[in-house]
Amino acid sequence: MKRYFVEPNMLASKVADYHPRITQIEAAQLIDDAFGRSANIALEAPTGSGKTFSYLIPTFSQGKRVIISTKTKQLMKQLFEKDIPVVEQLFAPTHVEMLKGRKNYICPHRLRKYIYPNAVFYKDIIERLETILEDAPEVPTDIDWRTAELMSASAHQCLRNKCEYHSSCPFEIARERANKAAIVITNHHLQLANMIIALDDDKRDIFTKADHLIFDEAHSIPDIFPLVAGVELSVLGVQNIFTPHKTAIPHKQFRALEVKAAHIWKAVVEEKKTTYEDIREEVKSYIDEASLIVERLDDQDISTEFNNWIDAFNTLESDREGLKYAETRQADITVRFIPKQFGDDFMAGLEKTARSALFISATLAVKSSFDYFLDALGLKDREITTAIMPRVFNMRKQAILYISESFKDEEKNSVMLDLIRGINGSVLIICNSIKRMDELVPFFQDNQSEKEVISQRDGRMLYAEKSNIILIGCNILREGLDLAGGDFKAVLIDKLPFENFSEPYYKYRSDIVKEATGNSFANFSLPRAVLFFKQAAGRLIRHESDKGLLALFDPRIASMDYGRYFLDALDNIKIASSLEEALEFCT
Repeated sequence: MKRYFVEPNMLASKVADYHPRITQIEAAQLIDDAFGRSANIALEAPTGSGKTFSYLIPTFSQGKRVIISTKTKQLMKQLFEKDIPVVEQLFAPTHVEMLKGRKNYICPHRLRKYIYPNAVFYKDIIERLETILEDAPEVPTDIDWRTAELMSASAHQCLRNKCEYHSSCPFEIARERANKAAIVITNHHLQLANMIIALDDDKRDIFTKADHLIFDEAHSIPDIFPLVAGVELSVLGVQNIFTPHKTAIPHKQFRALEVKAAHIWKAVVEEKKTTYEDIREEVKSYIDEASLIVERLDDQDISTEFNNWIDAFNTLESDREGLKYAETRQADITVRFIPKQFGDDFMAGLEKTARSALFISATLAVKSSFDYFLDALGLKDREITTAIMPRVFNMRKQAILYISESFKDEEKNSVMLDLIRGINGSVLIICNSIKRMDELVPFFQDNQSEKEVISQRDGRMLYAEKSNIILIGCNILREGLDLAGGDFKAVLIDKLPFENFSEPYYKYRSDIVKEATGNSFANFSLPRAVLFFKQAAGRLIRHESDKGLLALFDPRIASMDYGRYFLDALDNIKIASSLEEALEFCT
């Protein structure tokens, strides 16, 4: 393994400014050994360690079938277009495919049912489709969401092998290619759904079994898998079945469905009812009304899609142990079921889909322990190698921590403003809530003009190439923001990232941990907050030449006993005695 990283004709000849890193080499050796033994392994590879090459080199070297699952489409694209082509230059040509979720691909059946018959409204779309020559075309990313909904099929909408276009379905073609490939790149939601499908019927699984399964950005798996393992019933999703067929439905009947949907909205939004039991009658009445419309229309597509929602409804009505609750999502109400225990399902699904798995991320451990991560996925009592790779950056030399004594928002705003005025370069501010973000954006727009203020709402394209900005956002900016080379001279964390446990999902998981351990704060709330904090702090130093200021506007890190867990995550960082010292460090 080592030669790929140290010899001048290997990676060094393919990657600009590449130089060997001990952490990267050691990680690759551990992964190569685990792959050779078909053993499970969890690695925390710190920011800047080059973890992607650490697992790609062993992947190509051993030549086995591997599925690489990551969190976002952007990361999938980076792997497929940037990282893998580099590694391919060191090995023989390899068949690599990328498979996205079903909704990313055009559905020929829905295209012919909803788009072509209404060509006068979709002329531009139809003309564009005629220029797409691929046999697995994807939905254009720049069209409006309503049109995208009509020309693609979700898992609920797909007719599967009953569809007359099944053999020419773009998703099925892409899936077939993926299953012939040596290396497949996909996302966590699709891969985890595949594990659940394989548990139920391994003849329906999306991917054929792999030798190794790599979960990149693995820290997110404990949060995503319970949602995938559960079910959801979307009020708007049901209603959207009938919208294209309004002319075939008596107005009185369609209006009755809308009224019953409004009753659910009132119960959840206005009356603040969140448990399924509290809104059960409203949901049942809505489903009964929808069933009458389905019977009237007698359409195979409608019946197939509606029956999938009925399956979710039946799960909500069942006595399966878990959380059943309602939440708002923009103009929609979603009713969810989350199973109480999912670790056994995760492990059983894993064994059906791969011989071994690698879990790798910059944030998996708390106080050098993987207990939270392993417990959440049922891995703690399984045979699995764990390792925390050495730090790449010297936080003592490259960064300084300023802890504000202010806890009130008005006081914090003033200190933030003083700090930002003293920083020559871009600043990232990470908040715990959308509400707080929306307060800070106009505050900085009104009180300073030196830096452009951008919210996460504005989209990545508006800030990725800019300098001297104030970027303000929430948890989405804690991870997946890879702007290396000193783009942010300061990262401001508004508050320690403890979650709001008034939200049913997190409260439920917290209660389960309390039931099992007696202390949900120490075994759930605190580990999660520390991992989130590590992610946020990791936005500052992305390269050996970076230097910057980390400012925390939450004095609890110094005053509370649990503060040491957060400080430990910062690897002996120097704490500034004053704002002036912090700013002087950055000059």
